[in-house]
Parts: sequence; structure tokens; C-alpha cells
Amino acid sequence: METVSNLDNKKLAYLIGAVVGDGHYAPPDKWGSYRFYFGSSDKDFALRIKQLIKELFSLNTGFVIYNLSKKNKFWRDHYQITSRPLPKLLMAYLPNSNKIPKFIRNSNIGVRVEFLSGFFDAEWGVSISKIKSRNAIDRRLYCHNADLEILEEIGSYLRDLDIDSFIQNGKGAYALNIWGYKNLVNFKNLIDFQIKRKKDKLTKAIQSYKLIRKEHRYLRINFP
Repeated sequence: METVSNLDNKKLAYLIGAVVGDGHYAPPDKWGSYRFYFGSSDKDFALRIKQLIKELFSLNTGFVIYNLSKKNKFWRDHYQITSRPLPKLLMAYLPNSNKIPKFIRNSNIGVRVEFLSGFFDAEWGVSISKIKSRNAIDRRLYCHNADLEILEEIGSYLRDLDIDSFIQNGKGAYALNIWGYKNLVNFKNLIDFQIKRKKDKLTKAIQSYKLIRKEHRYLRINFP
């Protein structure tokens, strides 16, 4: 398999994480060609993925904007990237867009962190809500996915970073959750979101803790 430079390995890992989260290959058409799709409601994120594809594979991709609703403020525009040539190139590293590839499993922790960053930007949300029965605030990162195997592997990568997670079985999908001050801080220091609205909400969740023991220290680790 063709290899890329160490710097590009991290860019490629981020791209793969994003694609596993929000992208896929359409089945071959009558000419045997696949088609790549990637969609997001965050314009900056979609444009970053488009730029990464250009940097890594020297490809210009299609970029389509779907205006979902002008009446409902909770509905957001959707941005889609498409390409016919990309699957042939990307499949060398990501044979199945719905599975975590060997490229990630066999990489060092720094590359895995970039994969997690891309996957979390695509799939994960931040929740800050009040639990009325206990008069408490629930702060968590969460992800819903029908593929338990993916979530279990993500959970193992998180444990390597001292980030605890918990998988719940829901209707039609599983939920991977990250709770607790230590885990949220470690996530922010070691992975973090690149999407601004998610990054800001994570910061807000961490700052909402009123009682923090001073003897606890959380260190930023810089991976090679």
C-alpha cells in the first residue's frame, strides 16, 4: 500500500475519522464506478474536508448546498461533498467507509487522536441539561451509532487516553457517552473539537462545574 508522510498520516487519519462519521461510498453504478458522499450542517467543517481531500489526493470535489428551511430556525442548511475519483484513492486506506480500517488500528496514538478528532467532529454532540429530580446538571459528550463494534473500538482508544466512556443500548442504535469533569477535561486537552460551536459548548460544559478540587491536575500531552 502506498504510504504518506508522517504529517500527512495525521491529516489522513482526521479525514478517515470524519468519513467514518459522516461520509460513505455509494454502490457501484452500471459502469462499476463508486461515488463518494460527505455531508455536514457545519459549513466550515465541510470546507475543511474538501480542502483535506485536495491536499492529500490533489482532487477538486463537488460542493452542494441544500437550504433545508427558511421558516424553521432549528433547521440548518446542509453541505455535501461528492466525488467519483476519490473512492479508488481513499479505499487504499479505508476499504469500507462504515468500518475503522487497519490504517488506524496499526497507527501510533498521535494518529489515532487525529482519527478521533475527525470522528467526534462528524458524529458527536455536547449536552448540558438539568436533571430536575436531583437538582443537578448533566454534562456529557454523546454519539449515537447502530454499529456497536465501532463504538467499542472508539471506547478502547479513549481508555488509552484516560477518558472513560459508557455504551448504552437504545432503540435501533447505541449511545456512547462521556461524563465527568476529569473525562471532559482530558478530552478537551488531548482531542477537542475543531468545529467552533462544539468546541465552545464543551468549554461551557467544563466551566459549569462549580466545585473543582485544587489538588486535581490535568496536563496537556503533546503527541509526536
